[in-house]
Amino acid sequence: MKKYVCLAISFIATLTLCCIPLLGSAASSVQSTENPIYHYRMQDDTTVCLTYADDSQFDGLWVVPETLDGYTVSDVTYIPYSVDSVVLPSGVKELHGYVYWASRVLRELHLPEGLERIEWYVANLQDSVVIPSSVTYISEKAFGWTSAPTPSGQTTVVGPALVPVENFTVYSFGNDVAKAYAEADGHLYVDLNAFDRGDLDANGTINMMDALTLYAMSSGEDYGSPLERAMADCTGDGEIGMMDTLKIYYIAAG
Repeated sequence: MKKYVCLAISFIATLTLCCIPLLGSAASSVQSTENPIYHYRMQDDTTVCLTYADDSQFDGLWVVPETLDGYTVSDVTYIPYSVDSVVLPSGVKELHGYVYWASRVLRELHLPEGLERIEWYVANLQDSVVIPSSVTYISEKAFGWTSAPTPSGQTTVVGPALVPVENFTVYSFGNDVAKAYAEADGHLYVDLNAFDRGDLDANGTINMMDALTLYAMSSGEDYGSPLERAMADCTGDGEIGMMDTLKIYYIAAG
């Protein structure tokens, strides 16, 4: 009897050892053949999660690719430490904040229209966020909070101790979820429907500074901030181009 028990244990152990590499390889990242600076992991829905990006290839702004090797990029679990402004692709439907918590301070985070849920918190975003109209859920303390300073005489802070960012502003085009989130977390809220398209800084006036900023964006010299891009499509064609610049120029010139 003992002999059969030993054989059974040996068989189970052998089977387990054989299966572990298979399970590991199925979940491991692969290097993109289209753009080798990226690695990604395949998701169950045949989209991909970007798991690594070569830090040396970026400086400040990072526009995350919409696709890799023909697959839609639907998640990001790595942000290069060489960037402080991230533009997420339209395939991202849920935002998992843990990756942004682990990254350096973000100056800007461009959220795509089509994003539905914002889970957990995105700490250390400097001063504002533009919430897309498609968002239906925002987790508590998702934006507008930063790491608390370590108390005097203490070397570490236990847990993610957070303090609010002063005058943090939540912008949206009338998104009730965004408004409720801002009020619950004590942030400023601005409804962009109260301003004309082309008023890039939402200060109530369209002027030459708006026109010059829009020209830099439409010509590719500057990507623009999330707020500027949200207000830049003056013609309503879904694109930021020279026609938008001309329209704002004529308005600013009187």
